[in-house]
Amino acid sequence: MKEIDQILELSLEAGRMMLESNSEIYRAEEVIVNICRAFGVKNIDVFTLATCIYLSVNIEGHTYTRIRRIYQRETNLARISKINDLSRSIVKKNYTLEQFQEKLKDVESCQGLPNWQRAVTISASCGVFGIMFMPKANWIDFIVTFIITCFTYYLMQFLKKYEMNAFIANALLAILMTFLASMCVSFGIVRDIDTIVIGTIMILVPGVAVTNAVRDIINGDILSGTIRTVEALIIALGIAFGVGITLFFSNLGGLL
Repeated sequence: MKEIDQILELSLEAGRMMLESNSEIYRAEEVIVNICRAFGVKNIDVFTLATCIYLSVNIEGHTYTRIRRIYQRETNLARISKINDLSRSIVKKNYTLEQFQEKLKDVESCQGLPNWQRAVTISASCGVFGIMFMPKANWIDFIVTFIITCFTYYLMQFLKKYEMNAFIANALLAILMTFLASMCVSFGIVRDIDTIVIGTIMILVPGVAVTNAVRDIINGDILSGTIRTVEALIIALGIAFGVGITLFFSNLGGLL
């Protein structure tokens, strides 16, 4: 089969995009298998981890193997849905390899909501979350939580360019958010730091990572589930360290 290299590359690209969008392991593997079968490849072996894809196919006694590393992940449910639909529609719409490649490029450019909309919705959600768990909270607490979370979101986007360690990045963000909350209490803008801290740290909590880890383990992908669980724990430790050390020094310095 002359097009085997292109088929394998397109399959791996689709799998990479799925994992980088925080897809479940079984779904990424399903997409890869669907693409290979749609273009005539039958004997397929794919082994996927949260950080790597191994793809091997056998055609007329010849084995072709490819590996693709996954370096970054950011939740993008719209992209996951589009790639999933695209992989299922290859046969129905009779796509050629070139047409499928163009469609895949279009999907990759799909970024979902613009940053300002994400910042507003995430910040509003964090503000409401803090109020839900603190009965004495008021609208001023909501506004302060909204502003700090919105600022943190844009700082997160900036730090992603430097590919920092997950523990360090989340610890630094947690330190900043807790310090800003402490300053607001110190200046008398808000009375209760708990509401602000509880609300703002929700932007850092790895909810999707934990959910996918549980789903992977339930689906039998024990290794991938374990990897994602450890990643989530590292992030949680970074958040706890950042909040704890800032509260300690804030109390020591008389800010609280």
